[in-house]
Amino acid sequence: MIEIQRLQNRIICGDCLEKLQYLPNESVDFIYLDPPFGSGKDYEIIWGNGAELKAYGDRWEGGINHYIGWMRERLEQCHRVLKSTGSIYLHADKHAVHYLKVMMDEIFDRKNFRNEIIWSYRTGGASKRHWSRKHDNILFYTKSNKWTFNLIKEKVYYEKKFFKGDYHHDEKGMFVYVHPRDVWEIKAVLNVSKERIGYPTQKPEALLEKIIRASSNEGDIVLDPFAGGGTTLAVAKKLKRKFIGIDVSPIACTTAYKRLYGEALRVKDTFRKIIDYPIREVDLDSLTGLQFQQWVTIQLNAIPSKRQTSDGGIDGTFMDGTPFEVKKGALSRPHVQKLHSAIVTARKKKGVLIGKSIPRTVYEKIAELKKIDKINIIVLTTQEIIDKDFSKLSSAGIRMQEKKLYDFFLEENDSEEEKK
Repeated sequence: MIEIQRLQNRIICGDCLEKLQYLPNESVDFIYLDPPFGSGKDYEIIWGNGAELKAYGDRWEGGINHYIGWMRERLEQCHRVLKSTGSIYLHADKHAVHYLKVMMDEIFDRKNFRNEIIWSYRTGGASKRHWSRKHDNILFYTKSNKWTFNLIKEKVYYEKKFFKGDYHHDEKGMFVYVHPRDVWEIKAVLNVSKERIGYPTQKPEALLEKIIRASSNEGDIVLDPFAGGGTTLAVAKKLKRKFIGIDVSPIACTTAYKRLYGEALRVKDTFRKIIDYPIREVDLDSLTGLQFQQWVTIQLNAIPSKRQTSDGGIDGTFMDGTPFEVKKGALSRPHVQKLHSAIVTARKKKGVLIGKSIPRTVYEKIAELKKIDKINIIVLTTQEIIDKDFSKLSSAGIRMQEKKLYDFFLEENDSEEEKK
């Protein structure tokens, strides 16, 4: 797990079942999640990257029962990370809401069920065989009998007085302030909407603003485990809440980033804003040598050297103590010699050398040194790391960490904006 302060105002790329394990117990104040529904429609494959395509297939292969099991694991993690005074809003539709309601009663306790909110909207399309389906369901649960709830009053306009009360006037006419019910009519995000970012199931900011205002306070931590294009995160930021977003799609993560910060993702920001973002080889060219070293260490789930400069030829170690050295460009014979000396000094029998390309002379130097003292140097290319091809490591008996040690890499000098 990572200290929650290091995850605030960041996006995590990957399946939330795995990534929620980064969060400590009872560390977030509020959760909103809009998971893929049990509709099986093609639009649920929203961004179409390999990881999401696999997740989509895994979800629906076994039908609704498999989907509910898939959701249970993730909701149990949500329950774990939610504070005892926290609230969770689970967005669902007609295909799965009744199954999810029973599950939420079990995980969060039926006595902590507060509301089933009906979000009604007007969109095109109608059926001649049944009533037009123009609403979603949002299940509101708390973790205990103590929770944040900021009672919000809303304007309701009348043409004339129907009951006693304090009436007001504005440019639209006469109105009163009333407490909202659990049926809300809020405009959906249509093709012509200014908010639209190309996400087929995008939810309106007005919906999230109403929910977040009511069930959290300024400075609270808002979590969205299915962040998509970042609506929850953008609204949380606007309302001066801290946020954590998780999504399996790298494209969704970069879209959310642009929405939050008004600019396209820069490679240097991957260490500060998007955790676990899979960088392509062409993107690595803009990294500094130290950033490249950090990126490699993260991908290898390895332990970085305490000294980032003058490290004696060792940039980090694997779980079993095997040292490795990272070079941003092509490897050379001197690189082999330097790592070999470091391995000897560390009294190890093997090490790993990593670079963008491996000339034939490098293999020749490794073979030459191995004849002297039988030290085994394994070489990896940048592309092999991107492809997660660690077969050379496993063949050499090198053990990798199961969890990633991000604490070391997250920036110590976050901007004042990120600390708010």
